[in-house]
Amino acid sequence: MSPIRRFRAATPAEYLGRGRSIGAIVGRYANRIGGARVVLDGQSHALDANFLGRRMLHGDSEGTDTMLWLISALEPASVTLCLSLPDGLWAFRAA
Repeated sequence: MSPIRRFRAATPAEYLGRGRSIGAIVGRYANRIGGARVVLDGQSHALDANFLGRRMLHGDSEGTDTMLWLISALEPASVTLCLSLPDGLWAFRAA
């Protein structure tokens, strides 16, 4: 049995025109941060309240789903994608 391919597109423009969330890679995390605020090392950081004006959802209004990722490895059954984000982007610091 072959895998199901639900979102085929002939061109990148066709794929991107289908809507933001179809096939999206979310990040820096996948969920919500309540209050759109985090405390790191005792310092409070305000985040983008991009979900109902009260929470941060999946990273930011301009999330990683809108960015072009690089293919760093391509195998017959897998692909490894790479995206470099600057320290401090969307109030997240580098690990």
